[in-house]
Amino acid sequence: MHSALETPEIVQNVFIYLSKASLVALATVCRSLSGIALDELWRKMSSLDPLYQCLPQKVWAQNESGHLVPGVEVPRNSEDWVRFNFYAARIHELSFSEDSAEMRPDLLKIVKVYLPAAMIPLPQLSALRLVRSCTDAELGLLSSTVLHPGIRRIEISSVSSASVLTALSFAQLSCPDLIHLVISKTVGVLPMLAQFKNIRTLVYDSPSDNLDDISILRLSRLPFLQKLQLTSPFISNSFPLASSPSNLEDVWFPSLEDLTLGCVIGLEALSRLIRMIDSSSLRSMSLAYILSKETLGDTRSLALSLALHPQLVNLSLSGRRMHESVPTLADFHGLSSLSSLQEVSFANVRPCEPLLADPKLGWHKLRVLRIESELWVSAASPSNSSYKLSLLRRLASCCPCLAKLHIRLCITSIPPAQREIPRRDRPIQLVLCAASRSTVDAYFVAEFISDIYPHMTITYETDGTQRGESSRAEWEIINRGIARIAATRAEERRRTEAEVLERVLELIDSASSVSIWCVRPNLLAGRGQ
Repeated sequence: MHSALETPEIVQNVFIYLSKASLVALATVCRSLSGIALDELWRKMSSLDPLYQCLPQKVWAQNESGHLVPGVEVPRNSEDWVRFNFYAARIHELSFSEDSAEMRPDLLKIVKVYLPAAMIPLPQLSALRLVRSCTDAELGLLSSTVLHPGIRRIEISSVSSASVLTALSFAQLSCPDLIHLVISKTVGVLPMLAQFKNIRTLVYDSPSDNLDDISILRLSRLPFLQKLQLTSPFISNSFPLASSPSNLEDVWFPSLEDLTLGCVIGLEALSRLIRMIDSSSLRSMSLAYILSKETLGDTRSLALSLALHPQLVNLSLSGRRMHESVPTLADFHGLSSLSSLQEVSFANVRPCEPLLADPKLGWHKLRVLRIESELWVSAASPSNSSYKLSLLRRLASCCPCLAKLHIRLCITSIPPAQREIPRRDRPIQLVLCAASRSTVDAYFVAEFISDIYPHMTITYETDGTQRGESSRAEWEIINRGIARIAATRAEERRRTEAEVLERVLELIDSASSVSIWCVRPNLLAGRGQ
C-alpha cells in the first residue's frame, strides 16, 4: 500500500468522491481502510432504518411490504446495544426530507426508553435537518431523543408553531453550542430564537409572520450573530433613534457580517436601523422593500445610511411592488462613496445614467453590476427605461474591474468618438434582458464595443417569443462581430509590434557597428597612456 494511504486525512479527502458501492467494497475487503470507509458511509444519513437493523434480530421485523416494524422483544441489556452504538457513533448529519424514509418513531421510542442512561444515541451528530411533514409528537420525540450538547446546526420546517417551540425548547436546554439555526414555514417563534446566545447564523423564512421593533431589538443583542436572514414583513414607523452606546447592552449587532431582509415596509425606520448597526465587519446586505408615493423620498435617507458602512462588499436593493413613482438610481446617490463594493444589484429601479457617469463614483473594485426592472418585461416598454450604448464607455472609466454586467440596452445610435477611449482587456460578460434591442447595424455596434471591451461576450435572455428569438439572433451576430474584430486588431497589433521590433534591431545593429570603429581608437589611446 502506498505510504500516502497511511495518512487518514488524505484518505478521507479521497473517499468523499467515491460512490457508496465503492465504499462498501473497501469496508468489507480492506481491513486497513475499513474504518474510514465506514465513517464516510454513515456520515450523512437520511433514514434510521439501517440503525434499526443494528439491534438484535427479534427487536425488529419486516411486514409483507418489506417495511420495518417493531418485533416481539426489546433490548434488555447493554450487550444488545453494542452493534447499534458502533454504527450510530459514525453519524454526523441526519436529514429528513419529503423524499427520505419515515422518521421511525417506534425506533425512537425504543432508544428513548431502553438505551442505557450513560449512552448518547448519536454522540457524533452535529447537524439535524427536518424539512418534511410530521406530527407534533414525532417532532417532539425526535428532538428529545437525538439532541445533545454536540449539535451545532439545526434546520426545521414545520407549519406547527407548537411543535417548533417544543423542539426549540429542547435545543435551548441540550445544545449550548448551537451556531446555525434555520426555521421556516412557522409563525410566532421569533422571540424564542433570540434566546440562543451563541448563534452565528440565523435564518427565519416565514413570509406569513410579521416582524416588529421588539423582535429586531432582541436579535440585535445576540453578541456573536454573523448572518441574519428574515423573510417576514418588517413593519415599523417608530423605530428608536440611534444613540451612542453607553455600555455593551447598547451595542447593536456587534458581529453582523451578512444582513438579508425580505420585505421592509417603512424605509425611514429601516434607515435608522442600518445607522444603528455597530458591526465593523458588515460585508453583505440584501434589502427588499415596498414603496408608496408617500415614502419614495426615504430612499435617499436609506442610501445615506448605507454609506455609513464603507466596508460593504455586496449590496442588493429590490422593490417588491411597482408604482408610478419608481425610484431612480439618483435616489441612491449616497451609495457612490462605497469604494469596497464588488457586487451591486438593483431591482425595480428606474435607470439614471448621471449617477453612473458621476466622476466621484468610487466603485473601483466593482465586479458585478445588475440592474433590472419589471418595466423591462416587454420589448414595447419605453426606451427611456433602458440604457444607451454610451454606458459601456462610462463604466469602463469608473469600474475598471467589472466582469459581469446585467442591464437592458436600447441602441438607436452610435455615440460620438472621443480622443481618449477607455480600454479594458479583461474578459467581461454582458447579460441583456429580453427587452433589449438595437436599430443600428451590427457591425458598428460590435466595432464600438470592441474598442472598449475587446473580450466581451454577450448573453441574451430570450422570452421565448418569435420576436425574442429574432432579437437573440441579432445579438449573436454582434457577439461574433466583437470576437472577429478583436481577433483582427490583435493580429494587426502583433504584426505592427513585430515590424517595430525588427526595425529597432536593425538600428541597434547599425549603431553597434559604428560605435565599435569610433570607440576602439580611444581605448587603444587609453592603454598607451
